[in-house]
Amino acid sequence: MRAKFIIYLSVILFCAINTMAQNKIASIPFKKGEELKFRVHYGLINAGEATITVDDKLHEIESSECYQINVFGRTTGPFDWVLRVRDTWRTFIDKNSVTAVKFYRHIEEGNYFTEETTYFDRERNIATVTERKRNGYKKFNKEYSIEEYTQDLISGFYYIRALDFNNLSPGELIPVNTFFEDTFYKAEVKYLGTEEIKTKFGKKNTHVFTPIIPNNELFENGANTIMVYYSDDKNKIPLKIKASMFIGAIECDLRSYKGLSERL
Repeated sequence: MRAKFIIYLSVILFCAINTMAQNKIASIPFKKGEELKFRVHYGLINAGEATITVDDKLHEIESSECYQINVFGRTTGPFDWVLRVRDTWRTFIDKNSVTAVKFYRHIEEGNYFTEETTYFDRERNIATVTERKRNGYKKFNKEYSIEEYTQDLISGFYYIRALDFNNLSPGELIPVNTFFEDTFYKAEVKYLGTEEIKTKFGKKNTHVFTPIIPNNELFENGANTIMVYYSDDKNKIPLKIKASMFIGAIECDLRSYKGLSERL
């Protein structure tokens, strides 16, 4: 199995919070220049950090004007001694529909390396993937069938922020369409309602979501294994993520931000 830390990081931050496009976008709560920085920790031990930014200009991809979202993840402290991770993830999402147009990732996890680009053909419902390994070998333009409204791991994170949380009812199940590497996934995310939590920025009201995930080497199966807490304001940013893993509980907390639509 590949680097467990970055699988954890990507699943928690992105895959766990993808959502369906059948829900209508309420408004776009983010803007160009937004930056979110997270601290990942196992108890008092720092495990890693992640920075998510919205580029300060729009990009034209496949005739669509797109937001460029950049994600940089790395291990820190003792985790960095055991398994060095330096990852870059990037998505281009249509500025109107907030759906994936292009996805890129550069992964360095210990001795593992890959560089991958995915284009989403939303008319034919095809994902086209090109991959490069460390030795320079490339797999060219391999096509995979997807379904309508499919998101990548990053675009789904921003799509859910654009939904109207007030139209969701506690216990409601949200279907998920996600494509990653070479596989199309359908799953569900459960909306749990609102909760007040303690953060670095004081007590905040949040909307809580949990993915229903299959049994695997990292997470126990079922709901409430991963809990994602979005701010109950116009920003709708994740303030905290908690994961119950077989090795124990790991948390991801927002530690700094800038460029929000409104003050947190």
